[in-house]
Amino acid sequence: MPIRQLFTVIFEELKEIWKKAYLPMKEHNKCLNQLVLLHKEWLGLNNMDKLCDFCPKDVLERLKSKRYQHWQEDYDFLLGQRKFPQIGFIAGIDKLMLEQEKRMDERQQRYTRNSKSNYQSEDESTSREIDDDSSIPDTTETIDEDYRPNFFLDRAQ
Repeated sequence: MPIRQLFTVIFEELKEIWKKAYLPMKEHNKCLNQLVLLHKEWLGLNNMDKLCDFCPKDVLERLKSKRYQHWQEDYDFLLGQRKFPQIGFIAGIDKLMLEQEKRMDERQQRYTRNSKSNYQSEDESTSREIDDDSSIPDTTETIDEDYRPNFFLDRAQ
């Protein structure tokens, strides 16, 4: 199995761990590149004591902007993990945060459903208007091609 494929599988497992810590992550490809580079370093130096840090440079600003109640605790956890030896561990999932995320997802889904139903009802009302227009007689069949209004005839004479 190629190294990159192997690290893709490993990275999927690592993402779950990082989600539990509620820490923002770099882009997927940047994290994979970092894992591959770390593997190359390890082959040469045999030094795996440092943290494979997937956080972006602006992690503090991102944590603050999310307005989570315990963002400081999450940031302190990250700082402890960056030390050697690492300090702290994840005891489990933050159940309050999980409930909050579920409510946010439900609100987003309701909003999406309501938006779709509004578009559908507008489409239905438009199609009803088009159907109502069908009761208007079609006058294109009775138009005489040589017909000229009287005021044109008056000018011509």
